[in-house]
Parts: sequence; C-alpha cells; structure tokens
Amino acid sequence: MVMGAVRALCEFSLLVSQQNYSDLSLTALDDALKQFYRKKGAFREQKMSKSAKAKVDKQLATESHQ
Repeated sequence: MVMGAVRALCEFSLLVSQQNYSDLSLTALDDALKQFYRKKGAFREQKMSKSAKAKVDKQLATESHQ
C-alpha cells in the first residue's frame, strides 16, 4: 500500500512537470492524485520514534521562527 501511494505521488509529480497539457494528461493527473489520496493512509501506519519526532518538532519550530 505504501508503494502504491509513492508510485501515485511520483506519477503525479512527473505529470505536473510537463510544460503542455492535453485532456488526456489532465485526466491522468487527476487519476494519479485520486490514487494517492486513496492510499495515503498507509503512511499513518508507519510509526515514528520519540527521538525522531522530537527532531522533527524542533526543526519545525526553528523554521517557523525564521
């Protein structure tokens, strides 16, 4: 499930980077985004250690003050 979410996100990223869009590419873009949103819950299953969470919280606090 995580791989499906990552794949959809990568596909979305590649499609967004195009300079010209057709109806077909816009449909593919929409499909990739919908696929990601259906599978994004897989990331919630991944647990973060307390030390990793503390590092992320500290970095976010530092960035918000800049």
